[in-house]
Amino acid sequence: MSLPASSPLALTVGATFNAGYAGYGFFAEQPRFGNSTEHYGHLAQLSSRGPGVMGSPKPDILSIGAYGFAPAWVTRDVDDDSYEAFRVFGGTSMSAPLVAGGAAVVMGQLEEAETPYTPFTIKNILMSTAADTGNDPMAQGAGRLDAGAAVAYVRGDGPFAVTNDASYGNVREALSGALDSLNRTELGLGTVYVPDRPYPSTEWFAGHLEPGSRSSTTFTIQNPNPHPITVRVQPETAQELESHESRHTTEPRQRDPILNETGTYAPNYIRLSDAREYHSLSDLFTVHDIPESDLLVINLNFEFDDFMNSTTQLYADDFTIASLYMYDWFDSNADHTVDYGELALVNRAGSWGTGQELRVSYPHMAFAGVPVVGVYPVPVQASYWTGITDRNSTAINYTMTVSYYGYEPWEGAWTDSSVIVVPPGSSHMVEAAVSVPPGAAAGVHQGFVRFESDDHTVSVPVSYAVAPRLDGEAVLADGGGDSLLPSGLVQGSFDMSGRYPAGEWRQHHVYVPEGVESAVVEVSWLSNRTHVGVFVVDPAGKIIQTNTEPGVFGDLANWPSSDWLGGSAFSEGGGFYPVRNWNDTATIIQVQTTEPGVYTILSHVSLHGGEGLYEPIRVSVRPS
Repeated sequence: MSLPASSPLALTVGATFNAGYAGYGFFAEQPRFGNSTEHYGHLAQLSSRGPGVMGSPKPDILSIGAYGFAPAWVTRDVDDDSYEAFRVFGGTSMSAPLVAGGAAVVMGQLEEAETPYTPFTIKNILMSTAADTGNDPMAQGAGRLDAGAAVAYVRGDGPFAVTNDASYGNVREALSGALDSLNRTELGLGTVYVPDRPYPSTEWFAGHLEPGSRSSTTFTIQNPNPHPITVRVQPETAQELESHESRHTTEPRQRDPILNETGTYAPNYIRLSDAREYHSLSDLFTVHDIPESDLLVINLNFEFDDFMNSTTQLYADDFTIASLYMYDWFDSNADHTVDYGELALVNRAGSWGTGQELRVSYPHMAFAGVPVVGVYPVPVQASYWTGITDRNSTAINYTMTVSYYGYEPWEGAWTDSSVIVVPPGSSHMVEAAVSVPPGAAAGVHQGFVRFESDDHTVSVPVSYAVAPRLDGEAVLADGGGDSLLPSGLVQGSFDMSGRYPAGEWRQHHVYVPEGVESAVVEVSWLSNRTHVGVFVVDPAGKIIQTNTEPGVFGDLANWPSSDWLGGSAFSEGGGFYPVRNWNDTATIIQVQTTEPGVYTILSHVSLHGGEGLYEPIRVSVRPS
């Protein structure tokens, strides 16, 4: 999550999928996009994931970003009927304006009702009325924008809102060092004022916590309706219900029975129920239904040597991928053969790296037909320097992992009430706390506090960062962690066609007490094809050390780090080269820690070996 989206007080927007573009223009001629515009609302792979640097929950809300229609130029200086007044558009550059529009509608309703408001008011209303998507807080925030529900709340017609009184103060405390050291003149800023007073927030950042400590807040449920509402309160966190692996080999340049023009190819299709290893004869005859679950996550990974040809003279001059699609299949002619006309695209994922991730919300309710996975071997290879080539791709081996998640009671969080009746036009307070056991693992922990009535649910995103005290060696990650956000496991997610922030990031925190003048940070991993950039951030918010110093590239070309390949004809700047420090699978850096406080170690997985879905990393800090 990069700037400005990582700003803890701003309203940050992620992106969801929308199949509305299927059948339009270029997409109508490609079998992999199917023949239906029905599905929408699932998390888009391009959507950035949280947390922010300090560990606060991000994004805050989701909206359509992959893809939809937006207005185009309506005037032109040539007589060309190919111009249209709309075009397909996407990215969070689309989803953020849509949320801004929702905010404007809410502001108009509040002004019409002569109700005073602040930016926090708008943010809290939009988050409190968002539709939950079954994803974790660092992927969805409070859920998907529902502007109609937001307006209904202002009118007192159904929904309720939830805020807490501690998040703003915890954010302000975490930012105190940065605010004190901010050089406003250098940045051309006037007064930067973050007042020391409470501001209600829907999301709850519980702060930087040492093992054995706790953090509390007071939630306020606001009922604008002319009738009482009964609200059930439950802290929840995601748990893996089941997971299956299967191994396959791509078959490039397969033809669709209908769309079979030269140069047009279809994915390799696998029924979701067959995406597993069979260990006995009885497994072959067992019906594998989708379990009742909140989230389906499909991962596809292949090894780095299958992704990139390492024998070329020029690094990153020859690589290929297979992208990932999810369909609802209706075998209308009963021939047991998939063709594009029988497919409804549910979601898709495609990044130029060694892994793809596709998510489907509430999968047991998402399909009316047969769930089918499409693995699309991109038919030609690409070069980072010159773009798409005319060289044919070859078959690659890959592993598919299918995982189902559900939400269960969060043992580390509690509320003083589980069922509340809120009177009409009134509010009710609920005390809540999170506790960190003495032996708790370091890293960012996440969950929700759900507030649910018969007609409405508010999913409050919650996070806190466990920051152990640096008395001896502090192990901040050691190959494990929370479900969906494991601090000691990474799966890469790098994208050679993306931007610099592409790739998986992990945030690790440690409290350095007074008297510790310097420390040694060590980060290690398994694969010699993986590369991890490490950045150490001091309590003032400044990067004070890294294993990828830009050197002369920084002085002459303003490059951020020495492992970066820069932009190219193919990429916006998502290309990286493995820069070694200690050895092929470890980096060690010395850090000056004269200022006491919370230090952050950022691990940026800019290349991933792909030998498995996850790769363990170990992060440790010791005084020196």
